[in-house]
Amino acid sequence: MSLINLLEQFNFTESEAKVYIAFLENGPTTGYEISKLSGVARSKIYNIIESLIQKGALIYSQSDRSKIYKAESIDTLSTVIQQKTNSNLAKLKQEAASLTPQ
Repeated sequence: MSLINLLEQFNFTESEAKVYIAFLENGPTTGYEISKLSGVARSKIYNIIESLIQKGALIYSQSDRSKIYKAESIDTLSTVIQQKTNSNLAKLKQEAASLTPQ
């Protein structure tokens, strides 16, 4: 199974996976550059980057004229995914506990 397929198992779109992998392979860079490197259209890249930031896959810093984005490591991303999953499972159990059988 490819890395793209594995990331899709954790609710990444194919484009998000391509962008994340391009950051892992190329290091910190701008949205414009990562668009060229990943093959994802520049018209979509900033929405994808924002989504990846929300998922905990990317971080950024502000330079003089642009934002520089950087991929979080697989270990860090795994921890974020695991924490979100555990939190959602706890909420699921709590909500289900309030149900009464008929």
